[in-house]
Amino acid sequence: MPAALPAIDGLDLVAAVHNVGGRSGVIVRVLRQFAAHYADGAAELTRQLADGDFAALARTAHSVKGASASIGALRLPPLTEAVERAAAAGQPSRELAAGVANLQRELAQVVAAIRGARWLDEPAPATPAPHPLPEELLDRLEARLAEADYDATELFRGLAPALRNHFGSAVDELQTSVLAFEFERAVGLLRQLRAPPRPGGRASARTAE
Repeated sequence: MPAALPAIDGLDLVAAVHNVGGRSGVIVRVLRQFAAHYADGAAELTRQLADGDFAALARTAHSVKGASASIGALRLPPLTEAVERAAAAGQPSRELAAGVANLQRELAQVVAAIRGARWLDEPAPATPAPHPLPEELLDRLEARLAEADYDATELFRGLAPALRNHFGSAVDELQTSVLAFEFERAVGLLRQLRAPPRPGGRASARTAE
């Protein structure tokens, strides 16, 4: 992988690398996962719109907004926010459908641009050793997730660079759960990450003492 990241249309890669704690090797993995996860263009948005499930549509748009912001997307976040707000406000279906179409069109373009960046297939550079994370921050995130508090998503985004710097790719599954509002699963994953390693070197979920 080149030392200076080549441009990808629709993305601010400087911001993207900053979001993962400056680890260019991590952003390569995150970009690949984003392209794989949204290969269908967030097709659930179309289904939710057709079903009139505006609450689910707003949640999905919010999830896409968080994921797109993490990779430094320039045009996607405002489009997703517009859909999220329109769905929450119960706007007429025609206007909402236009917003969903705009969102999915831009999402498809971003996915295509990522897949067209051949340098992402090159070996990623080694990354520095992680730094300890303050336990109080992890406690706060765990508590918000356990309470199914939607603010947990914002707190996670703020902690994401440090979490990735400390736990590496293991945070990817946690991020997916948090941004999909699967808080119960996210609590379990966070506890597994925080658990002290067993003698064999593998972490296990916390158990009540």
